[in-house]
Amino acid sequence: MGDFTQQAGMEAAAQAEQQAADALVEQAIAYIRENGKAPDRQETVNILLTQEKAARANRQPITLAQLTGNWRLTFITGTKKSRQRAGVALGAGRFLPNWIKIAIVYGAVEAEPVEAAEEPTGTVENRVGFAGVDLTVSGPIQLYPQRRVLAFDFIKVRFSLAGVKLFDGYVKGGEAREKAFANKSLRDQAFFTYFWVTEDFIAARGRGGGLAIWVRDGN
Repeated sequence: MGDFTQQAGMEAAAQAEQQAADALVEQAIAYIRENGKAPDRQETVNILLTQEKAARANRQPITLAQLTGNWRLTFITGTKKSRQRAGVALGAGRFLPNWIKIAIVYGAVEAEPVEAAEEPTGTVENRVGFAGVDLTVSGPIQLYPQRRVLAFDFIKVRFSLAGVKLFDGYVKGGEAREKAFANKSLRDQAFFTYFWVTEDFIAARGRGGGLAIWVRDGN
């Protein structure tokens, strides 16, 4: 009887966790696409940590096709060190206001699905739009499917003000970094570990320890 009660309790807890996760996904999408109410920040962090723990246990690989597309940055946290550098603007975690548009765009080089053991490559653009300023940094990516890790390097920048292009080219040393990217080990690269991937919602931990949520741009 005790084992049955314990099992029932575990199943009820798992169901409650899944319901909370589903609710967060729905609310985050509504926040971006319908200007809805932002989810509770602390509850969001708790759910993210639960999903991250589950992903580590399941070890389910991801594909580049799942990440391909245009994603709006929705929620960010930072480590204690990064929060100290950023000051009060970042805090322990916050949902970005809708008037700040920060998007990440992934594109695959190989269009066809790949086996989990392969490491597909592609491109990334990180776009920031605010008050007539448009800033885009871009570069190569490489996915490590089994580890759910996406490595990247920003080697180009494009900057426009009020629709007028002011700069479009490599950052300092960008050409050399582009050529060297494929041969770098993961420990020498910037990366995100995507522990939660759905059709319209993704979440990851950065190399620096911060958490982030992106919602697929519905436009």
